[in-house]
Amino acid sequence: MYDKKKLDLLKQSLFESHHNNAFLMGLISSGLASIGLATNSATTILGSMLLSPIGALITKNIIYSFLIKQNYKLDIKYKKWFLQVCMVLLLTLLLSYIFGKIFQKIKNPFTDEKLTKDWPTNEMKERANPINAIYMVFIALLCGVALPIALLHNSGIKLVAIGIATALIPPIANIGLALSLKKNSIENKDFKKNSIITGLSIFIINCILLWLPSKFMLKEITKKNNIFKFIENIFIFPQILFKLDKYKYFIEADKDGNGKISYNEFSSYYKKKNKNKNKKKSINSELKIKSHFKELDKNESGELSIKEFLEVKKE
Repeated sequence: MYDKKKLDLLKQSLFESHHNNAFLMGLISSGLASIGLATNSATTILGSMLLSPIGALITKNIIYSFLIKQNYKLDIKYKKWFLQVCMVLLLTLLLSYIFGKIFQKIKNPFTDEKLTKDWPTNEMKERANPINAIYMVFIALLCGVALPIALLHNSGIKLVAIGIATALIPPIANIGLALSLKKNSIENKDFKKNSIITGLSIFIINCILLWLPSKFMLKEITKKNNIFKFIENIFIFPQILFKLDKYKYFIEADKDGNGKISYNEFSSYYKKKNKNKNKKKSINSELKIKSHFKELDKNESGELSIKEFLEVKKE
């Protein structure tokens, strides 16, 4: 049912990510997020998104749980991934709060003004806007669908894009900075409230909607004949809709999943399909199989494409 090559690829990606230190990367990413928010630097915040370990922890758990169900023997365990996520969450809150207190005590040596004179910055305000939590539902859902696809294609670029889109660390760092502010104005009080509500909402929404859709999608797209591949093939070969039996025949014969079937693959499946038919007709004879394969292989490539196979009239 499942594609062995895809399962092995997932196993390899799990081992390659094993040595990443969630605590250290959480420390670095939360520090960058705090500084970026405090200085209104979008590029620094972007760096914190890319270094955030939370997405990797969620990904590891999804892959681990799936492979265990497929009877893979894994020495590395990721059952405590949620505790590690909570650890990074608390670390980010603590570090950003400390940074906030430090920044408030430092003055600009060139102007003798407080570094926090312009707080909350535009970047801080952006992550305290409640409407962003609503938009994040749709963003996280789409990223949750894209995540397993990126994993199966071993695409670092796609994983980077997902990390940027979900942005788990900055909203939490923003809470720590907000909590470090003194309640000396109504504006600060409202900013604190909105930062906490929005930041926690974005964090929870991202974690849930990255995790749940990915678990379903990973299970489906690792199947040899999955619904998404079927839909894609329909756009390329609309005649599939009228030849579903032939399409199923081709998918089952294509054991290595390369989109073509060799003579050996065709012969093996052809014999299996016709083993219960009248032997007097010599349907299973090697000569008959070779003749049929040659008829299908119109461009004489030695392999049959799905297009060639679908064009053959039913015998």
